[in-house]
Amino acid sequence: MDKWTGGRAGLHREVLTEVFEPGTAQFRYRVFSLSRCRAEDYLAAVEPLAWVLAAVMQPGKWRPAEHKVKCLKRIASGDLTPGRRWQLSNWVRTYLQLTGRDAEEFQDLLNVPANREVKDMALTWEETLEERAVEGELKGRIEGMRQVVLRQLGRRFGAVPEKVRRRVEAIESPESLNELAERVLDAGSIDEMGLT
Repeated sequence: MDKWTGGRAGLHREVLTEVFEPGTAQFRYRVFSLSRCRAEDYLAAVEPLAWVLAAVMQPGKWRPAEHKVKCLKRIASGDLTPGRRWQLSNWVRTYLQLTGRDAEEFQDLLNVPANREVKDMALTWEETLEERAVEGELKGRIEGMRQVVLRQLGRRFGAVPEKVRRRVEAIESPESLNELAERVLDAGSIDEMGLT
């Protein structure tokens, strides 16, 4: 049975009997079917994981956009750390994606004053993604600058001692790496660089 379309709702036991010789082997196992559970019931639970699982459950009378807002609103109102809130809301956004008119309705619902906390959480989520992208760009830029400085040192003075390599790789500031790259042009030896 497909977890998205069939099976009984909730937790239950299943038995698999050996097909070739009936009665020779039976496997008993527990099944937790989400797709037929009611999202409303799980959003009323105290466990944050239930709020996330509600995203893949039957929305009942809610339209898709309302379903998503209800899940995110429950997460936003929970007593959670910002990191935990981000993780849970990211899961809902991943598994309850909307397109077309549903996506437009979701954006409209975010502008309703009663959904302010969901909108704020959505903005925080987007800002976090942007910050991570900027952080990644900066790390990439710094790593590229380190490689340029190490190549310059190698071309100018020959093999770069391991101690010097480690010191260059420890520099986190783009400005410091720029200054170091300029000093390579004027230094008479690697010792003059102040890295040994």
